[in-house]
Amino acid sequence: GSWCGKGTSEPTKCPAGRYYKHDGTSPTGAKNVDDCDLCPAGMFCTDIESSNCTAGEYSRPGQTECKPCVAGSFCGGGTSESAMINDNLCPAGKFCPTGSADSNLLCGEGYYCPEGTYQQLKCFPGTYNDKPGKKEAKECVQCTAGKYCIEGMDQPPNDTYLCDPGYYCPQDIVLNAFLTKYDLESGNVQEALNRNIGSWGPKQFPCPGGTFRSSPGAATVNDCSDCNAEKYCPE
Repeated sequence: GSWCGKGTSEPTKCPAGRYYKHDGTSPTGAKNVDDCDLCPAGMFCTDIESSNCTAGEYSRPGQTECKPCVAGSFCGGGTSESAMINDNLCPAGKFCPTGSADSNLLCGEGYYCPEGTYQQLKCFPGTYNDKPGKKEAKECVQCTAGKYCIEGMDQPPNDTYLCDPGYYCPQDIVLNAFLTKYDLESGNVQEALNRNIGSWGPKQFPCPGGTFRSSPGAATVNDCSDCNAEKYCPE
């Protein structure tokens, strides 16, 4: 980590961000500051020491310190910025917060995790997910007909989520109103808008005029009964 010019009595340390490592073949060491090489990517070099970045950190060439691995990537020991960006994107089904040393965090129930995400994304209203490791929003399951699902549900809906009397809650609702930045960035907006989902509220669709539903849990419009002759049923 030092160099020695002519007539030197004491070695001079390489500048911060540079280092010298004797290759064992030359009979002499560094003769001038130009022999001090730029600190390699994935390392840090001070005037005291040079070493690999620890797991969870990365560096560019010529750095005196390593930085925390950026969110959405993971960094093992000695990771360069290039490797972090190009080779170490967090895989789909996992999530990698800032400073991740590996990609072992599995996406949990109620969520999905596309490639390169730093956080778990909640399944849309109208869907649920009871299994870990889901990669895309379309892997979240449509809510059970006759019930509704709120955002991020991690199990099929129970009777707490029955559709209200006077309304029905079907599946296969098109023109999904819920988009994420990943839908926009991927360019699949039309596909996302047409993604079929289940019901997301207890009053999803009212029974049509001339029909009624006195009990909860109607799944389709056919579960609404015709109004009898003695009464009328407005919308």
